[in-house]
Amino acid sequence: WTGGQRAWAPAVCEKNGKYYFYYSGNGNIGAAVADNPCGPFVDIGHPLAANDDYDGFAIDPDVFIDDDGTPYLYWGNGHMYVVKLSDDMVSFDGEPVDITPPDFREGTCVFKRKGIYYYTWCQDDTRSPDYHVRYGKGSIPMQKPEGNTVLLSRRNADDDKIKGTGHHTILNIPGTDEWYIVYHRFCADLYGDVEGYSTEAGNHRELCMDRLFFDEEGNIIPVKPTR
Repeated sequence: WTGGQRAWAPAVCEKNGKYYFYYSGNGNIGAAVADNPCGPFVDIGHPLAANDDYDGFAIDPDVFIDDDGTPYLYWGNGHMYVVKLSDDMVSFDGEPVDITPPDFREGTCVFKRKGIYYYTWCQDDTRSPDYHVRYGKGSIPMQKPEGNTVLLSRRNADDDKIKGTGHHTILNIPGTDEWYIVYHRFCADLYGDVEGYSTEAGNHRELCMDRLFFDEEGNIIPVKPTR
């Protein structure tokens, strides 16, 4: 149903022995289900969130399962939406809520640490050298983020080796307080003309990972990317 168009930025989770794959499909959010993380995934056959039903652009899904097992789906470009998922994981339990924070462009990723919900997102355009990650905090999983702080960005405007640090995910090593941010940036070794790509527009990327650290108040210490 997507016509094979704009297949961007998927997110996957496991619940009750099934694997759920959420993806951007031609400006809509789609979903598919499998018994195995490698698939085959069976698509539900229609948009889970249709672009025409919401403000902004319906892309960049993020799925978060709270400590009590309640699943939530986030998405959006221009507007950040959240909705509680039903037990089947491919329908909504209630109506989506617009919780757009300041400077929000896309790329929502939500996680929870020590009772605090962290809302992270990207500002600017993915093709911009200044594409970067910001965050706010909350006490519930369906609220407008409180705060608006830079989490990850290139170190300075003169840095030609680190550009476009964004569109990320956050992971925790189970059973530890060890956290990482995984993100993309412009490929530093392929600036200039590469056949089929415009690297200055951010179309050729490299995948990066850095540690996340927190202060005593639970604030994320800004990441300083390196080579």
